[in-house]
Amino acid sequence: MGKNISDLKEQARAPYNFIQLNDVIVPSKINEYVEKEQLKNNKLNYWNKNDKKILNEAGYKAFIKDSAKYSGYFDVDIENITPLYFGGENGALIDGIHNAIPGSSLRGCLKNIFRIITNSAMRCNENGNFSDRLFFWRSISEDDLFTEEYLNEMSLQDKNRPRAQAGFLIEFMGKKYVCPAKFKVIKNTTNIKKVEKSPRIIWRNDCVNVFSGNIDEKDKLYFYRITEPVWDKRIAISDRFMNFYKLDQNRNSKNLFKFEGNSFSNVPRGIKLLEYALKKRYKVINPCFYCIENGKVCHLGSSPYYRIPYKKTVDMHVPSELKIPVIDFTDAVFGNKEYWGSRIYVDDCYLKDEGKKEIFYKGFNLSVKSPNPAAYQFYLNTDDDGTSVQNWNGDTNIRGYKMYWHKKMDWKGIQKDDVNKRYNGVLIKKPFRERCHFKGRVRFENLDEVELGALVYLFKLGEENCCYKLGMGKSVGLGSVKILADLYLRDDKYYTRLFDGCEKFKEYSLIEDTQKYIEDFNQYMYKYLMSHSKKSLDLYQKRMDDLRIIMGIENIDNSKWCKKFSYMDINNDIDKEILRKKIPLPTIAEIAQK
Repeated sequence: MGKNISDLKEQARAPYNFIQLNDVIVPSKINEYVEKEQLKNNKLNYWNKNDKKILNEAGYKAFIKDSAKYSGYFDVDIENITPLYFGGENGALIDGIHNAIPGSSLRGCLKNIFRIITNSAMRCNENGNFSDRLFFWRSISEDDLFTEEYLNEMSLQDKNRPRAQAGFLIEFMGKKYVCPAKFKVIKNTTNIKKVEKSPRIIWRNDCVNVFSGNIDEKDKLYFYRITEPVWDKRIAISDRFMNFYKLDQNRNSKNLFKFEGNSFSNVPRGIKLLEYALKKRYKVINPCFYCIENGKVCHLGSSPYYRIPYKKTVDMHVPSELKIPVIDFTDAVFGNKEYWGSRIYVDDCYLKDEGKKEIFYKGFNLSVKSPNPAAYQFYLNTDDDGTSVQNWNGDTNIRGYKMYWHKKMDWKGIQKDDVNKRYNGVLIKKPFRERCHFKGRVRFENLDEVELGALVYLFKLGEENCCYKLGMGKSVGLGSVKILADLYLRDDKYYTRLFDGCEKFKEYSLIEDTQKYIEDFNQYMYKYLMSHSKKSLDLYQKRMDDLRIIMGIENIDNSKWCKKFSYMDINNDIDKEILRKKIPLPTIAEIAQK
């Protein structure tokens, strides 16, 4: 159930926004051929992995053989209108000599937009377009929307005592366990008043003192003393929890599973408390607090009120209708590694005239923040009325495909010596200057007219005052590129006549008018979506409008417009209030209307 949010005139802002999810997958024509193979081979079960492979491969081969197919390439010209960076300190050397845009980077950019314009599936992990993740959270502030939910999870019934128990995290025969122990809350009369990175652990012969200092000022008044470990009792830890704990990128505290440095143990030698554990050949890693479900440790942390995993992963917030096993256009064209390869091949795009001018910024130092998907008010849909938010435990869906706004960036004046003090994140050092030109090719084989039309439509966006995003630093304005493409098709008589009437070798022909292919694609999309519902067609048109808005560069030189797409500043009182009250991110259309 969503929580009501306060009404503030100020909007939340971010350098990104989302193209709303489609409500239906539009199948490619390959899907029709696979269905025909199923009817011909009714003894094969499509839900059986081996039978599915047989049917998919047979359907794909039948599709390739049937009707006209197109092969050729797009001659691509790329111009960056903001600085462009791909990592490293040597620019973007592909072969050690020449600078280029990696084909893999361009392919990823094109594939993501191709998914959107073709109403493709949204699947996670293998052959999908995102990796499943589980986020961690804690909410203890009195005015936080979900504090009650957190305390219900982490407190006993009277709400005054923590549910978590104390213990010691150990490793035995290559596996991790927790041995239970007892703990007390002790008044802090020590001189330890600040913990840089929680927890600070002080070992004694009969106990271990744990200073967390990670919640609020009250933590400085108390610490936790863990005693009386039961070394003969080992409680297994959930594999699911351990896997997601290792991937938790937003953890500010120490990784409790990790040995410090290259040491065999995190524990000083000669501690009597641990003598029996060492005799049993345990590797004692860290003291901890933990909770149990179904006989296993379901989660753990460094203090009784630690960050816990949400119950639902990202994939659980993707509608089931977008995960059904339909062969969409992205699978069909970009490949499905289990059944067929890609029919589109993206070359590296080399810098033109790289010796004629200075192509890199010197003394460029800019730190880029990492995205924070745990900010659920930005990444998840609100309720239908837009007045309440849900966290990752809720029943709402993700907002859609994440895209970054185009904006000019102001990096000048940031001194190299000050960067690491003022910023946290990836440091960008040597990007391409604006207005560099790159040339390359995007080649394709055996596409039908609809698939070719989808690719033409994808590149046609570049002629509509729209730009794409490549490389690193998208959130601060890097990577905005203009892509123009000319279509060349291989002659139908390629294998029988390689020369034109003037006896010149003619392999491919430039196609001046590509509108026919776009119309083939649009007609296919219109027909399918209308057969599903008028609502589906209207949603598709709205999504295409939003795509053009967020890819548009009409306002890129407008400083007021660009300020709308900076990160929220926790040191700014208004921003702090917006974040505290969990004000959701406005939609692309709402921003465009302001």
